[in-house]
Amino acid sequence: MKHSRGEAGQGKPQFSQASACGKVIVVGEHAAVYGAPAIAIPLGSTRMQASLLPSRDSGAPLQIYLGGRPAPKALFPLISKAFALLELEPFSAVIRGQSQIRAGAGLGSSAALCVVLLRLLCSSVGRELDSATLATLANELEKHFHGTPSGLDTSVVAFERVICFQKHEPAAPNSFRLLSAKPLTVSGEPSPWRFALIDSLEHSPTFQMIEKVRPKFQGEAGKKRVRTFARLAAQVEQGFATGDGAEVAAAMNHASSLLASCGVVTPTMAQIIAEAAQIGVLAAKPTGAGGGGNILVLLAVEHGGAQLEALNRRFRGHPVVAVNLS
Repeated sequence: MKHSRGEAGQGKPQFSQASACGKVIVVGEHAAVYGAPAIAIPLGSTRMQASLLPSRDSGAPLQIYLGGRPAPKALFPLISKAFALLELEPFSAVIRGQSQIRAGAGLGSSAALCVVLLRLLCSSVGRELDSATLATLANELEKHFHGTPSGLDTSVVAFERVICFQKHEPAAPNSFRLLSAKPLTVSGEPSPWRFALIDSLEHSPTFQMIEKVRPKFQGEAGKKRVRTFARLAAQVEQGFATGDGAEVAAAMNHASSLLASCGVVTPTMAQIIAEAAQIGVLAAKPTGAGGGGNILVLLAVEHGGAQLEALNRRFRGHPVVAVNLS
């Protein structure tokens, strides 16, 4: 049975576990903050896991461990806000978390943390949030990290589906569509979309990068940039709907150039993009806020395996992860 936010009563906290996935943005970084649609896909196999064990001593302090180490004190206000958003009375507990999602890498680590905390607290008292409510509340939590996040990251993480997201004015609710990606067809056989992530091993705080590019989305030039990103999002959505890899690739490459013009592509990222193109991948672009993080690569379907091996050889020392979108 699902419970809505604000339902009266609170069960005695029990041991609970929860997880949340990472995400990658196919097109729409930064522009999503200013109202352009954006397309993102979940990383179902790259996850953050957490457990909660209520304390027998109601007066004991809340304890949080991440990766086996005590969490920074800055995280405790986030827990307090999560209790408040869920309208739960705070209780003492030990929370332990482990994550495969590297922070500052454009993979939605903060969104995953916000989603997993809400799931964890709800599960501990026998409540369940629907995905839309979970996404909304998680975005409120993510303001702790990014100030005014668009809501894109928490939506794709909460639903774990390919999503087209659009932020609206404060008076209107954000909108999103859950998308399906039609398989590509090669030699008459359907094939999954094959992506890869290449870690630049650089990172920058998302909030810092958002502030850096803000001037690029202001004035008439900024409005034009937003409209261009909106067209690219529509192009990706159409490509997914029809199984047209060339259309998606063209949009990704155009988005990569736009992000470079915004100043969020570091020399290392630019080099990775250029060398990936030499291998023959269909597209390569930053995913996330930039200033480091990961490069999202769209592999050629008929040569995807060989290209993945070539990427691993070329970028030895930079983790390369395959991402299949079935």
